[in-house]
Amino acid sequence: MSRFYSFRRQLILPLFVLPLLFAGCGDDKKDDPQPNNPDTPSGPTGKLTFATSGTSNSSTKIQEYDFAVGRPAQLITGYEGTRLPNGEIFFIRAEWTTDEVRIGTANGATSTKLFEANCSNGLSYPQVNAAGDRFALTAYYRCTQIPGAPQYGTFVMNRSGQIVARYDSVYQGTFAANGTMVFTGAIDEGNFSAAIIPSASRGEGLYRVNPGGGRPVKIPVAVDKPLYPAISPDGSKVAFSLNDHIWVVNIDGSGLRQVTSGSRSETYPVWSPNGSLIACLCYGTDFPGALFGFNVVSVVPANATTEMINSAPVYVQDPTSSNTGNLMRGDGPLTWR
Repeated sequence: MSRFYSFRRQLILPLFVLPLLFAGCGDDKKDDPQPNNPDTPSGPTGKLTFATSGTSNSSTKIQEYDFAVGRPAQLITGYEGTRLPNGEIFFIRAEWTTDEVRIGTANGATSTKLFEANCSNGLSYPQVNAAGDRFALTAYYRCTQIPGAPQYGTFVMNRSGQIVARYDSVYQGTFAANGTMVFTGAIDEGNFSAAIIPSASRGEGLYRVNPGGGRPVKIPVAVDKPLYPAISPDGSKVAFSLNDHIWVVNIDGSGLRQVTSGSRSETYPVWSPNGSLIACLCYGTDFPGALFGFNVVSVVPANATTEMINSAPVYVQDPTSSNTGNLMRGDGPLTWR
């Protein structure tokens, strides 16, 4: 389970049943014409990888949702993970006082430990490049004894667990297909107050490092505390969470637009392989069949030019979760392959 959550996600839910197979994440209106809206995605394909909504990081598992099958399959114990292009799983496993960084087989049967950090819940946001040979992790204050890694920031390592790059005071680094990296200048600290910690030396916003490396440069767009960046497959756009909703901006800072809106909260965006859709987690306190609010895996059209008031996202269905209205619960980050 991601450490980037807040106590507001533990609110009590009313119990009721959704009348529709798909419901809106960006708007609560029950009479929205979603089935006939041309902007509403009707057929996502591929597989999503993400974590279960476990009660603790030690009990959380990495799971995969296959749109062709229409149900999830649990793969391996870990609280955050991502799929490599070859199908392997790069993930973090929480032990009693340590974080283990591992690579697992495609089916999750076995895994190999890359290194062990002398901290608990101090690493997050595992990401992998297109070649599958560089891995990024965010570290913050709980991890102070990783040689070569920043105390606050992002570091990149190879398959041997050797750190090959570090970027202080920027977080949640993610890769484009050409090797460009994008970061945030703030992180959600993950305590009950959901405090946002701005970088002391760089300030809030989105940052970019070109494929050859170098110092992170701020992307010229006025955004306050963006989180969870994800670069589109063609490398031209960045999706991220801002003010509890998903936004998209061109990687040069132009064309900022809001993708989701409404009374719920959307986080952890990820692009579909063809760039036409964005999956995210939608948190709500009015989902059916549970005592607490939770995250539901959702899909939105990536090319939306409105605030998604009427053309709302659709919830991914999980027939094994009848007690929660057959909604696919989960935690981030997400990978879509």
